[in-house]
Amino acid sequence: MKSYFLRRCGWWILPSVLLTAYTPGWADAPTERAARLAAHYSLDKPEGNGPFPAVMLVPGCQGFSPPLWKGRYERATRRLKELGFAIVRVDYLAAGEVSTCEVIMNPAELADDIATAMKYLRAQRFVKPEAINVLAWSYGGGAALNALTKTESREPVQVAAVVAYYPHLALARPWSVDVPALVLCGADDTVAPCERFEALLAEVPTRERVKVVKYPESYHAFDNSDLPAKTVSLSGNAVGYNEKSAIAAWAEVEKFLRR
Repeated sequence: MKSYFLRRCGWWILPSVLLTAYTPGWADAPTERAARLAAHYSLDKPEGNGPFPAVMLVPGCQGFSPPLWKGRYERATRRLKELGFAIVRVDYLAAGEVSTCEVIMNPAELADDIATAMKYLRAQRFVKPEAINVLAWSYGGGAALNALTKTESREPVQVAAVVAYYPHLALARPWSVDVPALVLCGADDTVAPCERFEALLAEVPTRERVKVVKYPESYHAFDNSDLPAKTVSLSGNAVGYNEKSAIAAWAEVEKFLRR
């Protein structure tokens, strides 16, 4: 019954075995890709001309639209706007014309999308170019951390800070760019275990710039109040909302972004 419920609501936890797959159709010419990404930007900002600090929202595997996720991103947008931030949604799924990350297995392109969105924000007069941050979840969190690495096509994305809820670390690589990062994870998360991130950090030269907060009795998606306290995903992993952890984690997010 629970699996049927999650299937109907668009829930999917990406099986780790798929993380090495690659879908050729996902790769496009950079200009075409950037244009499709820009067509789906959803921008919000406080009243006035600014300039405002900004946050790029990067969603998890199901994107911004499915019922069990939509509310989470709307709440984050509203809270950030109240704090004085301009917000843009980096909808990599819509840009790729797909509905789930399970068919998007090229982490480098997701990181490139973040770099593209950063350039877009820097071109806006109401945005402080030196105060552009990333707030990402799960699959998007792994991509955000991946954006801090150098590739053949781009330099590391020089954002002000990265905040990642339970990032998928199969997408991340050790980075050396001096960017503060906050990672929020659940102690009982079997989708993106904290231990994997701690192992990655051992290879990050700027380790002192990274803060990791682990929340007890918390599963993957512990911050999503649209979920029940505990249920089982189609991949067999426990997921669910933990109100105490969610409140504490958002307090960390606010403090980190406003430092």
